[in-house]
Amino acid sequence: MFHHLYQQQAKLTHGYLDRNPGVWERLIQPEEKEAVYGYLIGNPDQPQGYIIFSQHLQANNDKFILSVANGNAEVKQGGKGELQLDITGLASLYTGLFTPHNLKLAGKLDATDTALLAATQIFASPSPWMADFF
Repeated sequence: MFHHLYQQQAKLTHGYLDRNPGVWERLIQPEEKEAVYGYLIGNPDQPQGYIIFSQHLQANNDKFILSVANGNAEVKQGGKGELQLDITGLASLYTGLFTPHNLKLAGKLDATDTALLAATQIFASPSPWMADFF
């Protein structure tokens, strides 16, 4: 079902790729002792989308440096904490649902003026979206 929904969306949205069905097998058949969650969005008879995820909570509790250059991004451990947000704030920022300024006003992001400006430039988006694979 997830592959079918993806193919349906791929035809409508620029940037989506025709993924081999083998990709879906890896996503829905987790490694031993890994919990994978899958949820359909919309009416169960005619779903409009899906979410598949696993949680690695310990790996998310640290400081990270995001470097962006020439259209490529790299994340590594470290940093000074000039921009701070939790995973829900990061998801809203990464997908373009909310701007850094919106998140700061809502109390979901704390940042220096310089970090806020950089985040605004990096995460600029005309509408919310998310890459299908990251």
